[in-house]
Amino acid sequence: IGTPSGPRSAPSSQRGGHTFFSPSSMKHHPLFQTTNMLSYSQPTPPSRSHGVNISLAKFSTSFQGGNYVDSGLGSLKRNEDLKERSKLRKQQSMVERARMKQELLKIEELKRQRRYKKRELKRRQLIKEKDSCVTIQRYYRGYLLRSTLAIEKFIRETNAVNCIIRAYRTYCIVRIAKSDRGVLDRIKAEDRAARILQSYMVRYKLRKGALERIGELRLIRDREREEFIRQLQQNAACYIQRIFRGIIDRNKVIKMAVLHQVEQAQGRVGEDEDGEGKSA
Repeated sequence: IGTPSGPRSAPSSQRGGHTFFSPSSMKHHPLFQTTNMLSYSQPTPPSRSHGVNISLAKFSTSFQGGNYVDSGLGSLKRNEDLKERSKLRKQQSMVERARMKQELLKIEELKRQRRYKKRELKRRQLIKEKDSCVTIQRYYRGYLLRSTLAIEKFIRETNAVNCIIRAYRTYCIVRIAKSDRGVLDRIKAEDRAARILQSYMVRYKLRKGALERIGELRLIRDREREEFIRQLQQNAACYIQRIFRGIIDRNKVIKMAVLHQVEQAQGRVGEDEDGEGKSA
């Protein structure tokens, strides 16, 4: 099965001097011409690289048109080889697609395993962080509790020491007083003087605070008085200006009314004189 492109050149076995091949008898045969824009002339000797001489096609008058099919054994073998190759190519492509599919599945499985490992690592990291936070909080709560207990213990010990010191001082004072009456009187006098001094300092501080408060109140009162006087002066000035403007406006109105009356009187007098002149 071939294409209608015309017969091809003879095989190499025929070009090698086959008895049934006669180039001189096929030289002017109509089927020796071509329809694919090329013309095949007499074959060349086997010593050359090509089997035919190719030149531009020129249709001759002796060309017989028609559908020519190359049904030689070479064409059939070639078509069978093409079919086998296409079948083999399809099989290879199917095998390749199957292999690629398997590789893609393997890649997807690897990706899934990698994602699972990442999630597992992240989960373990979160668990570790949670455990570490819990541990830190536990230690810090213990530290706070120990600190609070230590502070309370220090306060209790301090109060106990102060009680012991006060009791010992009282014991010492009583013992000294029993041994020497003058020392007890001196201690009482010193305590009385200290109380008097403390009361004097308290009264001094209270008096000083009261004086400062009185000074502040006085300053506030003076400021309020100045503000009241300024407001009163401003109101008085506004009232005086209002009265003065009223007086000026009334004087202007009176002057305008007097001038109007004078003009009217002059007009009447002129009319009377004109009437007397006409009657005379």
